Amino acid sequence: MDFPSGVVQQKAGCTGDTADFCDLRIYEVMVESFVDGDSNHNYNDGYGTSHHRGDLRGIIDSLDYIKNLGMNAIWMTPVFDSHAGQPKESGGTDLKLDATGYWTRDYFQIDPKFGTLADAQELVDTAHEMGMYVFFDGVFGHHKGNLVSSPTGKLPVNSSPGFVNYNAPASLDFYKEVATYWIDELGIDGWRLDQSYQVPATAWQAIKSEIETVSAQRALAGQEWGTLGYLVAEDWSDAQTIANRAFGTNSNPILDSAFDFPVRYATVGVLAGEESGLSGRPASVLGDSWSYGAHDQTYPDHALPNLMLGNHDLVRLGDLLQRANITDPDDAEYWTRHRLMFMVQGAYSGPITRYYGEEIGDELPGYANQVTSGCASLGLCDDHVARTSAKILDVTVTSSELSADQHALMQFHQDLMDLRSQYPALSHGTRQHLYSNNNLYIDLKTHGDEEIVFAMNTSNSPIIVELNASLFVSVPPSAWDLINDVSVNFMSGYLTFTLQSLSGQYILLEAGPPSIDGDFDDDGDVDGFDFLVWQGLVD
Repeated sequence: MDFPSGVVQQKAGCTGDTADFCDLRIYEVMVESFVDGDSNHNYNDGYGTSHHRGDLRGIIDSLDYIKNLGMNAIWMTPVFDSHAGQPKESGGTDLKLDATGYWTRDYFQIDPKFGTLADAQELVDTAHEMGMYVFFDGVFGHHKGNLVSSPTGKLPVNSSPGFVNYNAPASLDFYKEVATYWIDELGIDGWRLDQSYQVPATAWQAIKSEIETVSAQRALAGQEWGTLGYLVAEDWSDAQTIANRAFGTNSNPILDSAFDFPVRYATVGVLAGEESGLSGRPASVLGDSWSYGAHDQTYPDHALPNLMLGNHDLVRLGDLLQRANITDPDDAEYWTRHRLMFMVQGAYSGPITRYYGEEIGDELPGYANQVTSGCASLGLCDDHVARTSAKILDVTVTSSELSADQHALMQFHQDLMDLRSQYPALSHGTRQHLYSNNNLYIDLKTHGDEEIVFAMNTSNSPIIVELNASLFVSVPPSAWDLINDVSVNFMSGYLTFTLQSLSGQYILLEAGPPSIDGDFDDDGDVDGFDFLVWQGLVD
C-alpha cells in the first residue's frame, strides 16, 4: 500500500474575537412547516408536504426539545410580513406563502400568519433564558413589490423588479437599518444571509460593520444578548467562489462565516448520496482540496465555514440513502450511516447546523427518486421536499410514536453534542489530516493540550489501525474512546485500535508525560509513512 509523504497541517482553529462562533450548534427551523402551536395563525397551504400551519408559538413550544438535543442556537426561515396568504392583487386566489417567506414586503413587521411581535419577543427571550442564541433569516438581495419603507422612511432602489441595486446608496442604508433593527428591537444574535452573492462585497462589509457597532453598544450597555453579531452566508458554490464572494482575503475580509457546501457534498457523497444520485465516493474525498482541504488551501485565515448536512432546499438524508439504493429505515445500516454523518459534523472545527428532523433520521415515506413532472403541485420538488411537518417529541409526537431506532439516533445525537461541548478540540481544534483511502479516514484535532483522533471506517469489514505515538504531543499510557467509553492502549509505540465496519471513533489523548515503549524517528515530525501503519482487513 502507498503511504502519504506527509500530512496537511491546517491553520489554527477558532481563536480571537470570533472564537465563540465555533461553539454554535444551530438548529434550523422552517417556520411554516414546523409546528402548529396556535390555530389562529396558519397558512394551510404551501410548498412541500407539511401541514403548512407552523408558527412562532410552535417554535416556543419546542424550545425545551431543541435545548435537550444539545443545540444552543436557532435559525428560523424568514418571519417577516410578505402580505401573502390572501387573494392576489391581480385577481384570483393564492393562499401560499411566497417562496416560504423569501419574498418579503415588510421587513419591519412579523408575518401575522406566524404570530405577533409579542410572540417573537417571547420566543427570543425564552430562548435566551435557556442559553440559546436566535438568528433571523435575512434576504437582502431581493424582495416583493410595493415594499414597505423602514421606520425612518428608507427604501432601496431596484435594478430590476424585486432585485436590489446596491449601486444606489439608498439601498445600503435601507438594509443596514433592517439588519440592526431586530437586534435592537428583539435582541436577536445575528443573521443567516440568503443568496448572499446577490449583495456586493462592499455592502456586506458595511452591513457587518453596522451590526458589529450595534452589538458592541449593547455589550457596553450591559446587554447579555444581541451582542454576538454572527452572520453566515448562503453561497451555494465551490470553495474558491465562496472564498471570493463571501470570505474575501486576509487583507480585505468580507464575512467570517458561510455554509460549507463543499464538505457537505463530500460527506453525503461518501456516506449517502448526492441529490444527483452520485454515491459511493471514497472516504479520501473528505480531505481533498475541494472539500476539507479548502479550509487550509483556499480560505483566508478569518474564515469560519459552517457545516450543515441538510437544509430546507435539500433532500433529507434518509431519502438520499434510499435514492442511492444504499439502505432504508428498516435496515440497521440506515441508522449507522446517519451516525457516521453526525460524527463527521461533530468533529468539525467551526459552527455547525442541524436541520430539523435529521436527529431522528426523518424521511418522506414513499419518496426517494426525483419527481420531475408537476412536482410543485405535488409538493415533491427536490428543493422543498424536506419541508415536512416536524416530529417533535412530547410536542407533536409521543414517545411511542417514534421507533426504537429513532430514539437511539436522537440519544446518539445528544451524546455527540455533549462531547462537542465538553471537548473544544472537536469544535475549535487545529485539524491535521493523517490518512485516508477508499474506506478509511483519520484526522487529529488539537486544541491546547487536548488531542482527539477522529477515525472512520466506511467499509463493511473491520480495520485495525496503528498510529505512531510520535504523532502526538500527549502520550499517556492509554487513551479513551469517547464514543464507546472504553480505554484504548498504546502498544510498542503505537496507538492501536479496531474500527468495526461502518463505525467511527473519537479517541481522546489526555495531557501527560510520555510513558510508552517503542522506537521513534529522530526528528519527531510528521513526514513519513511509518507514522501510520494500516493493518488491513481483519479476517
